[in-house]
Amino acid sequence: MDTEISIVILDVRMPRMNGIELCKKIKAGLTLGRDRDVEIIIMTGHPGLTEAIESVSVGVFDFLKKPLSIELLQFTVGKANQKINDSQFKRKFHEMLKSEVARKTQEIQQKSIELEAINTKLMLANQVKNEFLRMMNHELRTPLHQIIGFSRLLESQLEDKKQCNLLEMIKVSGEHLTDMVTIHIGSGRYRNRFTSAESG
Repeated sequence: MDTEISIVILDVRMPRMNGIELCKKIKAGLTLGRDRDVEIIIMTGHPGLTEAIESVSVGVFDFLKKPLSIELLQFTVGKANQKINDSQFKRKFHEMLKSEVARKTQEIQQKSIELEAINTKLMLANQVKNEFLRMMNHELRTPLHQIIGFSRLLESQLEDKKQCNLLEMIKVSGEHLTDMVTIHIGSGRYRNRFTSAESG
């Protein structure tokens, strides 16, 4: 079949093969190339209900009775052509939509990979920060506890009021620094663990 043919007009009664049988063969051939759009118009001078039903069942676009006017034929061909145009538009739109969905899906997958890489880096940075805070917490608390402990020990052994006041200042300062470490480092480590537990 000529690939340029999109509308076929047949008569029910033709030599060697009737129009309905030829319509079946044309439609069967079209199944090999589903992007083809061919509409078939059948006309007859002796219309019957059986032939009309059979024509519809094999995919005929319209079933016309002869004699027919040129105006009716033009109108029917115009409708068939419009159907073909609509079908082609829908197919092109579907292909365009399919291509756009594929493109967007690829973009989303790429963004997902990038976000996963960023998330991995953030998790690593968070682990490094937590390790630093743990180390600082230990390094600061140990000497502070020693200072506070020694000040209490000396305070119990000294009788000079001035020296006791100085030791009290040292002890209070040490306790204050210990509280600051707890607030700014210890609680920070706790918040990080709590956040990690929620994320997990």
